[in-house]
Amino acid sequence: MTFNQCSALLADSDYLLGLDEAANQLSIDLSPLLTHFDIDPKLLTKSGGHIEMGKYSDLLEMVAEIYNVPYFGFLVGKHKPALEFGLLTRLLKLSPDAGTALLYG
Repeated sequence: MTFNQCSALLADSDYLLGLDEAANQLSIDLSPLLTHFDIDPKLLTKSGGHIEMGKYSDLLEMVAEIYNVPYFGFLVGKHKPALEFGLLTRLLKLSPDAGTALLYG
């Protein structure tokens, strides 16, 4: 049983920000997987919608598995807009490592 099968928790579609850039960096076509998980591709570039967290989680897991990229979720995070996700994220983006960000944060 996947996370998606036991949870219909909705989240803001901003969770998808960075997904397209991470996939492009690795030359991955997300279209078939977005269709499989019934995620509207327009949400990758447009705010204002909602997604099921389970589908998002399962999508990240499947991309990591199929393309043998276990760090895919981290790559997506790297491409998320820093200003959208709080002060700590901005510090992480501007610092050479997490330790330095936390020290000065």
